[in-house]
Amino acid sequence: MREGISGVVNIIENDVKAIAVKEFKAPYDKNRATYLDYENEVTTLTILSSYENDLPFEVSTILEHDLYNAREHSSDPIGFISMSALHAPLTGRELSAEAECIYKNQAVEAGKAVAKLHNIEISLKDAQKLKRNPVDVKVDFLKNHPMADQNKELIDDIVQKLRGMGGEKVFVHNDFHASNLFVDSMKGKIEAACDFCYAGMGIRELDFSFYTNYRDEFVGGYESISPNVLNTHNLDVMKAMELVFMKLNTDLELKDALDKLE
Repeated sequence: MREGISGVVNIIENDVKAIAVKEFKAPYDKNRATYLDYENEVTTLTILSSYENDLPFEVSTILEHDLYNAREHSSDPIGFISMSALHAPLTGRELSAEAECIYKNQAVEAGKAVAKLHNIEISLKDAQKLKRNPVDVKVDFLKNHPMADQNKELIDDIVQKLRGMGGEKVFVHNDFHASNLFVDSMKGKIEAACDFCYAGMGIRELDFSFYTNYRDEFVGGYESISPNVLNTHNLDVMKAMELVFMKLNTDLELKDALDKLE
């Protein structure tokens, strides 16, 4: 079982195939936007099934999905998606200094993979089905962080910068980090990706917010596939956003530690 921000994934082995069941958890409220997560993942996976030959990695196919009769503010799950399980091993961790040359290579390969993802020509009809604004997703994460009130000025500043970014809109995963990637540990090649509930049409740099340690390798891999398309200002904004997240999480860890001492 793997627990994520919006869902829990169970891998079930049967006689025919492995099936992944992602159950979308409460709370059912505007802060977690769980219904939007569910609807967007169903829509995105359905659309991507039409572009299977263009995808740079494996993506699950939906087998069944449904919503439960969830009550507002209930702690019960609100729905599920049953899908084909991915066949590559999940990294389950962020890229780190451990086994540095391996992780540097993974960052290069991740950059190549996301560049190929961005190069898929999503039809206008399919693009219009993707209702989620990827920038809104990142803004919501910032504003609804448990330490948001204590860092309001900092968050307001980075939100303004996020809203001010411009550029060509492509299909973005919008949560492209190591815990959502399945990697060939020997070659570093990205074999599969999961968790498309935040995906949508947005600028390329939105997929660059999780590679602070190996940013040069990630950008280098990307530009080996798609040179001269990245905006330096947008990349700096995404790096700043990641640093803000790190500060918020550090503040939360400190608060939790102090609370335990009381």
